[in-house]
Amino acid sequence: MANNVVAFSAATGNQNWVQITSIPVIASCTVLSLSSNSADVQIRYDGGTAVWLSPGQSIDLERVDLSLLETKGGGVGGKLTVIGGSW
Repeated sequence: MANNVVAFSAATGNQNWVQITSIPVIASCTVLSLSSNSADVQIRYDGGTAVWLSPGQSIDLERVDLSLLETKGGGVGGKLTVIGGSW
């Protein structure tokens, strides 16, 4: 199986949950709330319990389907960066 780099930026949904990506990719990655975000970001997996990330904070995820990650918050223009790898 091929190993692939996963690296992209995703807009956060200000008030509503939005998918980080619609493409199903199993990956291990770091999700970073950009330090330029004006508010905390929430992320959740497959509709589960939300985790809060302050601007500049990150979380490491292992072997998750990125299409099941959702986010909201971050203020106007909020963004997350996702960096990792898939197999």
